[in-house]
Amino acid sequence: MDLKRVLGPILAMGLLILIGVQTSDALRNTGVWGARKVKPKASRSDPYAALESELARFDPGIPTAGLRDPFRYGSAPSPVRAPIAKKILVPVAPPKPVLTAILMDEDPRALLQYLDRNYSVKTGDQFADFRVVSISRDEVVIDGHGQRMVLRRPSKGE
Repeated sequence: MDLKRVLGPILAMGLLILIGVQTSDALRNTGVWGARKVKPKASRSDPYAALESELARFDPGIPTAGLRDPFRYGSAPSPVRAPIAKKILVPVAPPKPVLTAILMDEDPRALLQYLDRNYSVKTGDQFADFRVVSISRDEVVIDGHGQRMVLRRPSKGE
């Protein structure tokens, strides 16, 4: 016989026996096989005992009058608060568009400036929040913000 052919199975059998012995010892020590060995426990103090005693202690300094019972349905009583002074806000009127020029031909147009933007409009156009009603030689009529406004052409001295 060849030693190399026999050595492999012998090592495998030895390893299997070692695993079996360790497993059976572990099962006996835990009590699954045979009588359970009771190991005496060293008495240890509870690490949370001090915390539990502090939590269980009643503190008379905490006001409980306005607190809600968490085990009862319903809302907590309303706390009494000092009245708050209300500020009355007066709405600021939006700025009025400025008519800068009128171009009269078959289809009259007007140049308007509103909120730092320039608009070239004709009758019926809409710009920003306004609608152009009519354009004549001296004025432009617009509707906006719930009112009708007449914008007059600036005179040469203005």
